[in-house]
Amino acid sequence: MILQLENIFSDPPLVHRGGTMVWGLNEDVLRYIDDTLKPGAKTLETGAGISTILFAVRSSVHTCIVPSEQEVSLIRDYALIKDISLDHVHFIVDYSQNVLPTLEQEDLDLVLIDGGHGYPIPAIDWFYTAPMLKINGVVIIDDVQLWTGLELKRFLAEEESWKFVRNFARSTAYEKVGQEYAREWTFQPYIIRRSRIPRILNLLRNAFLLLLNCEFSKLATKVRKQLTKG
Repeated sequence: MILQLENIFSDPPLVHRGGTMVWGLNEDVLRYIDDTLKPGAKTLETGAGISTILFAVRSSVHTCIVPSEQEVSLIRDYALIKDISLDHVHFIVDYSQNVLPTLEQEDLDLVLIDGGHGYPIPAIDWFYTAPMLKINGVVIIDDVQLWTGLELKRFLAEEESWKFVRNFARSTAYEKVGQEYAREWTFQPYIIRRSRIPRILNLLRNAFLLLLNCEFSKLATKVRKQLTKG
């Protein structure tokens, strides 16, 4: 599919800003997808663009969740001109946070998170698609230069059910290697580590207020509890 991918690069689908431009994945991610997907692959993406055309070419079943009917129409027009079949592509025109909680999918080989980037949308996309991915399936998070994507990347880097695959220019990929994905914070290394200093500061603030109000017995009780916790 290298030649076909090069053709897409040279004449990409202009699906954004009323058909005047395309906000697409970097070429390095698209080449990775093109090289990685095997025949019969099942894929899902939030957002739409060049990736949608590539998935149409490389996947046997693809789901594209995007809130713009115009973008879907422009993708259909492009595919028609380029003689690319969209029979196996399922478009859902809505926001991913509305669709994913009730979407029934399983055994996905690859999920691309490239829809809304405002907080907490990338995390929502990951949370609901994580159980849809098969073991050894891959999630790609785009735009990790933004805080919302970067925090998700950092979180997955410390989760034992996710294995780092590689970084791209502004994306990252993780492989699902376990089923646990929504544990309590006390079992999430990244949250524990990032919460340590705020928790200490909160304890000091509460202790200061108790001292200020001469509530020595309450302070002693809290100190004993903290010492018991170790």
